[in-house]
Amino acid sequence: MDLALRTYINITYKGVNISADIAADLLSFSYTDNESGTPDDIDITLKNEHGRWNDDWMTALGDKIIASIIQDGRGAGKPLACGTFTLDQFDVSGGSSGSIVSMKGVSVPSEKSIRRTTKSRGWEKVKLSEIAADIASTGGLRLTYATEIDPLYDRRDQTNISDLQFLKKICDEEALNLKVTDSQIVIFDPQEMDKKDPVKTIIIGENEVLSWSFSTQNHDTYSESTVEYSDPKTGKKETYTEKSEKIKDGKPLKTVTRASTPAEAQRKAKAKLYEANKKEITGSMTLMGDSSLIAGETVSIIGAGKFDGKYKINKATHSLSSGYVTSIDLNHTNNPVKQTEEVKKATNKAKKDKIAKKLK
Repeated sequence: MDLALRTYINITYKGVNISADIAADLLSFSYTDNESGTPDDIDITLKNEHGRWNDDWMTALGDKIIASIIQDGRGAGKPLACGTFTLDQFDVSGGSSGSIVSMKGVSVPSEKSIRRTTKSRGWEKVKLSEIAADIASTGGLRLTYATEIDPLYDRRDQTNISDLQFLKKICDEEALNLKVTDSQIVIFDPQEMDKKDPVKTIIIGENEVLSWSFSTQNHDTYSESTVEYSDPKTGKKETYTEKSEKIKDGKPLKTVTRASTPAEAQRKAKAKLYEANKKEITGSMTLMGDSSLIAGETVSIIGAGKFDGKYKINKATHSLSSGYVTSIDLNHTNNPVKQTEEVKKATNKAKKDKIAKKLK
């Protein structure tokens, strides 16, 4: 029995599964998964012998593509459902060696009304979750409201901007993350995501790690965050300041925002400080393909010296050409790594390897 690990792409285009048809012509496939703010996308490049892939059937911008990455054999990971994408760009090029076709699909196309149509309207005595539900319903999308933070507003006005711009503006005020796909709107608290258990312990120096880099900087970090708001009862201007436990010599950050109570001002000041300091410690890695590495999940890094710790994936790119690799962009979470047996064993191994290298 052949148990060799194989990775392949499952593609449904215009309602037809074309996975077997493209297998022999597939030059490359990539899927980019973003935690928040930027639509996900896929890129497909195919050999185009005899103009097979640029006939009338394949050139309609706006068509739907459903993609997933499948593995079978020894060590296979779970299937990675990339999602549903809209064909947004189609290119064909060629030369003496033949022609190729490149297709790009995006999870939220630019012509979708939630991104394109500007509106002016208002809500009174409404919660953020209710505004989000209205916008999701209007756009034919499902809402996943994955946070307990749900402020109540006396009034909110949308003035000559798209639904997506308006919803993002409110989420930014509340220090919440917004992700929109072809089928749903997701709103969540990034600080809560940081607390999730790591999906993987990555050991620098192991064969699965193809490349890595980490960076720290203090020229754009903040030691405190001050929120200025108007007390809704008295109309007086109030302030609340949150100080960083870690950064002592950074810049002060000031935000003017809405807050109905001192507790809400405190939450916002803390959240703004968190957001501003996300890039204090960052990293990037390329590994052998791993379908568990998706945006929003956390990983433990061991073997990187002072950069060891728990990181959140803010972007993951899964690519197939000559092989399957996963590239991830990381932010340090400032949350401790849970000392599981796996982590303890990996840490001890990294220390022993470091000592062995010094003795050589």
